[in-house]
Amino acid sequence: MTAALSGSTLDPADDVSLRAEFATLMVLDPACGSGAILVHRLERIAELHRVAGDTRHLAEVRRDVLARTIRDVDVSPTAVWLCELLLWLSVVIESE
Repeated sequence: MTAALSGSTLDPADDVSLRAEFATLMVLDPACGSGAILVHRLERIAELHRVAGDTRHLAEVRRDVLARTIRDVDVSPTAVWLCELLLWLSVVIESE
């Protein structure tokens, strides 16, 4: 995973290992606010998927990461709504 985070090219064995880690990865922001941290995590994890050999369109990768990996919580329903809107926009902006 360290090689992928640094942007290095991965060996095929590393690709398989990284993909296995994606299956169990979960990101939770227990005070999400506007969602800036989660949007950054979404973009970074989607880029890691691409480094690991995922050839799907970036919007499709982000949508998959968002559905499987990203979770937000906040005491303010407005903050949760804003966070969800920002995450949705970060997927839509890459769509054709």
